[in-house]
Amino acid sequence: MAIDEKAADCVETVDPKTTTVATASEELDDRHVPLRLIIITAAVTTAYLAIIVHIVGSGLLSRSIVASIGGSDKIAWLTIVVTLHPILLGPPVAQAADLWGRKWFIVAAMFAGTIGCLIVSRANTIGVAIAGQAIAGFNQSAQGLTHAIVSEILPRRYRPWAQAGIHVASGFGALIGLYGGGALCRTSPEGFRSYWYLTAGIFFAVGCILTLLYNPPARELQHLTLREKVRRFDLPGVFLLITSMLGICLGLGWSQNPYGWGNAHILVPFIIGIIGLVVLVTYYISFKKDGIVNRGLFRGSRNFPIALVCLFAEGVSFFAANNYFGFQVGLLFDRDLLLSGATYSITWISYMIATSIAGWYCSRTATLKVPVILAFAAFVLFFGLMISVRLASGTEVWGYGVFLGIGLGVSLNALVVVAQLSIPPELIATGTSLMLAIRAAGGTVGLAIYNAVFNAALSDNLGSKISQAALSHGLPRASLPHLIESLAHEDYAAVQSTPGVTPEIIRASVIALKEAFNVGFRNVYITSLAAASVALLASLFLQDRQDEFTFSIDAPVIETKAKDMHE
Repeated sequence: MAIDEKAADCVETVDPKTTTVATASEELDDRHVPLRLIIITAAVTTAYLAIIVHIVGSGLLSRSIVASIGGSDKIAWLTIVVTLHPILLGPPVAQAADLWGRKWFIVAAMFAGTIGCLIVSRANTIGVAIAGQAIAGFNQSAQGLTHAIVSEILPRRYRPWAQAGIHVASGFGALIGLYGGGALCRTSPEGFRSYWYLTAGIFFAVGCILTLLYNPPARELQHLTLREKVRRFDLPGVFLLITSMLGICLGLGWSQNPYGWGNAHILVPFIIGIIGLVVLVTYYISFKKDGIVNRGLFRGSRNFPIALVCLFAEGVSFFAANNYFGFQVGLLFDRDLLLSGATYSITWISYMIATSIAGWYCSRTATLKVPVILAFAAFVLFFGLMISVRLASGTEVWGYGVFLGIGLGVSLNALVVVAQLSIPPELIATGTSLMLAIRAAGGTVGLAIYNAVFNAALSDNLGSKISQAALSHGLPRASLPHLIESLAHEDYAAVQSTPGVTPEIIRASVIALKEAFNVGFRNVYITSLAAASVALLASLFLQDRQDEFTFSIDAPVIETKAKDMHE
């Protein structure tokens, strides 16, 4: 047998009695989870806390960064370079972790976050800040591993609880980001430096915790020789994935930021990406049965492909709220960064409560379909409410985030579990990373669409609404261009120096500015409502897999007594 054929058949031919971690699941001789296993699970979930602190800060503090060091025309790239990593590196890292082990990939991701955040904290140019975010963004490649590890080391029955732990940690990370970032930058944009020092410290601490506490036994594929591992690693697929998705994401990232679709900055990478995507699909359909897009993921129930559709649509819709909710609240209701963050924090508090309830309910009832349907119904309700927001809705907006939190907390918990229970245990890391890559891709596509929709609304409404308001209150027509430009750049000192301007004209023009922006926000939420509706429709076709809610453990990390249990 050739070496590559031998490696390909390793999982099927290995004797579970002679390996450290058996291919077949192991069952506990009682239904209580040992304290040591709970501690290991908690240690792994801290990685997600650090990841979310970084994600929230990359978006929340981007305006503070450019206010301090300049480069406002490149502000979007502070977030884009972070979101690229789970798309480009998530699936390859997951397959590599199957071959070389989970531990050092997730530890390395945390220390990369440390280095990158330190670079951002010391940045004096936008280029250095973007480079720092790109390095720190390597921590995002550990997203799929984190979700997979907590699921595979606990009994299947408790997977909803495991995912709830991940999302509660995410919620705390978001609150640290919102309140910490808001407080540090409330009086000076230079506060972003302290925030990234703090984030670097969190990454370093989490990396040390994982180094000490997470020591899993070797998996089957880790017993292969180096040559066999390299042969099994899907290098052509990795190259095609990175080429295609990087091209598409770069093209979408440049869209209206600042280039139009006819510009070479968009067309060249986007066309290369589309061609690469066609080749990638052909490669896996016609030539490659395993690798980072393993066919075994799709041979079970229909739940896995449906979960991919739902997560893509959820990514499209969620990033509307993530990128525009705080911006809208701050602009329309004159709330500073801390108060805007406090408004958005209601979402994350609701998210933690909702995911905990979902973990309890799904584990107790062994059902997942109904929670997913209710979650996307909450998404639809949230975006419907946001479409109705007016300048007088400041009080009501505090409560709208509850529905977003419910939708987010329940959907991510249940969808990850329903997909993991529909794929072979040996593919859990690959499948989970692919799901999160699809979600991140949905976010990238969504942001490009929202950017175009939002900018189109501003182009159509900003000048006309301000002109109508200012001229009707007596502003000389010759002063109009100066007033519009000053308001658009939020330069209120320049606004007050506009010839012929009065306090009444300024008040009327600011209200017109807010109304023009609100048209853009409304159009964004209409688009995201459509995406959430697609996810709601797709979730109706999910199947409950109650027979999979057993007390078996797919990848035990501590010694347990095994026995056959019949539910």
